Amino acid sequence: MLNLKENQVYTSIQTKGPLLPIEIARSLSMETYIVSAILATLLKNKKIEISKRKIGSSNLYYIPGQEGLVRKRLLPELNALEQKALQRVKELKVAFENELYPQERFMLKEMLDFVNLLKVKTEKEEFDVWVDAELTKEEINEIIKKRLENLKEKSTPIEKPKEALPEKNIPIEKEETKQELLSQEPPKELPEKKERKRKSTQNTNFNEKLNDYLKRMDITLIKVLSIKANENIAIVSIPSIIGDQFFYMFYTTKKNLNEGDLSKIYLEASKHKMPILLILENEINSKINQYIKDNFGNLIKIIKMK
Repeated sequence: MLNLKENQVYTSIQTKGPLLPIEIARSLSMETYIVSAILATLLKNKKIEISKRKIGSSNLYYIPGQEGLVRKRLLPELNALEQKALQRVKELKVAFENELYPQERFMLKEMLDFVNLLKVKTEKEEFDVWVDAELTKEEINEIIKKRLENLKEKSTPIEKPKEALPEKNIPIEKEETKQELLSQEPPKELPEKKERKRKSTQNTNFNEKLNDYLKRMDITLIKVLSIKANENIAIVSIPSIIGDQFFYMFYTTKKNLNEGDLSKIYLEASKHKMPILLILENEINSKINQYIKDNFGNLIKIIKMK
């Protein structure tokens, strides 16, 4: 049985829909820390639920049955790429993992208020399935059953996307030059033009080896985004016959990159609307190299630093 204050908090959520702790505190004229303690108790006793996604630094608290209202409040918090990934699942209703791009799967893991992640086992394999959270269990089971039957009859694998999601507004002047630029090594020591002075490629906080490499390859540092022990991130430009081309540069000393690493890099680069220049100190294994070709195409240019 709820005490007086617990009942007040519970009733506030019940009548006003999903709420943030600060909203409850204001409506009941309570201290935020008291509200937080009450919410923790209600959550522990399974009287309320908490959203996976946050608004600012706080989660939403809601009564079971208010999931639709939670999604309505959280939807404006999704960026354009996340909304596209969500729309993809809604169109398919049940999306098998091979029907989604790697970056979509990565984003959907942060959107579990909108989708559910299930495991499907067959005689031959086990794979992930992303499901629209608005579907009932009966609808989900029926759709999966029919799709598996269709696949068995056709005896063909689920079609896998062959190209990465197209990015708009990549700062390359002509589309036909994009393929040419990304398929060749960055230019070495272009003759310096007297009428134009390039910015220094060096940054004293960058890895010394990376600084030397950027200088040798005439890669200009435009803006430093992040400096960590084993990785440096920046916006850089590379001269070409059609003018400077801009890249999201990701340098790492990590020995083994995985699919998750690549998806994170791709998502961050997408925010800047730029192709990726991936500079590595270690050789990338053939499996990951093929994975990049299959899923990201020419949006990721890999350079082994020498």
